[in-house]
Amino acid sequence: MFEYKAYFDDYLNSDVYKDRLRNTGYDDPDKVVSDRLDKLKNIEGLKSIDSRVAEALPEGNIEIGRRMYSDDSRHAVIPHEISHILNGGDNFIDQRSRMSDIERDMLMNLNRAMDYSHHHRDAGETKSDIDAFRYLI
Repeated sequence: MFEYKAYFDDYLNSDVYKDRLRNTGYDDPDKVVSDRLDKLKNIEGLKSIDSRVAEALPEGNIEIGRRMYSDDSRHAVIPHEISHILNGGDNFIDQRSRMSDIERDMLMNLNRAMDYSHHHRDAGETKSDIDAFRYLI
């Protein structure tokens, strides 16, 4: 879990990240960064469960279903779920309420253009996919 948290800590503290927040309509990027760093510190661990889903839990744990995700695919799933925790606020499932209007509109337009599946028509899912992709590259 350390490598994932270290990546997000570095990214959240970068000038590039703060510029991205400013450019997508966040009024107080420093507050957003501070809040997300606090959430990152509270992520406790990873639990493998007998399920077909992966889920970020509000208390800071991440559960990954053994029946759905191989060890290889977890390298994409874990940062995706960390992104849900960082971007979701108290109601971590509804990330849309924590996004700037510009960011939410951009992600929803991308979803329509790409004709994503139902799961990925949600801006919060797309945001978490993008964050996971950033980690992987």
